[in-house]
Amino acid sequence: MTAAERDELETLREENRQLRALLLPEAVFPPHCRPDPTEQKAALAIRAASPGLASRERVHMAMYGDRADGGPVSRNIVDVYMSRLRKRLAGTGVTIETVYQRGWHMDAASAARFDELLACGRLTSDQVTEGTR
Repeated sequence: MTAAERDELETLREENRQLRALLLPEAVFPPHCRPDPTEQKAALAIRAASPGLASRERVHMAMYGDRADGGPVSRNIVDVYMSRLRKRLAGTGVTIETVYQRGWHMDAASAARFDELLACGRLTSDQVTEGTR
């Protein structure tokens, strides 16, 4: 590999890291929600898109984009995780609304409540991940 190719590869890796940071911001979830890592990625992707729409493709990419195989090909797997995530968020004041065949979004009140929950979280993302293994 030439020096130019190494430089280009490093540039592409940094761009990839920056895009992932935009898609999935860092967050700390409170203990009572305790989503598994895949649910956490879905929730953060939806929140990052709010008040706009998080498309099915965006949520799937957030959930599985870091896997070499791209994750499950079934579109239904995202629906399964959304159902589980909604159950975890029940009673928190956060609702995730479905836009049929397009994706999901949080209204302004739910997005603000979601941010409040993250602000009062006591676990790091790493601890949440360890707790689900």
